[in-house]
Amino acid sequence: MSSWWLDVKSAAKQTLKDQIWSVTIGAAALGGMRDGANVAIDTINNNKKMTHIS
Repeated sequence: MSSWWLDVKSAAKQTLKDQIWSVTIGAAALGGMRDGANVAIDTINNNKKMTHIS
């Protein structure tokens, strides 16, 4: 019985961690989306340049 309760508690903690983690990632993704888009565009442009060079 006691080990069952510990399993439930640790599972609940893990779920909470996962939720906080996904919220953190979501916030970071929203915050960094413009930066990420700019980096992606730069990368695409650089790749185009490299393709033309070679």
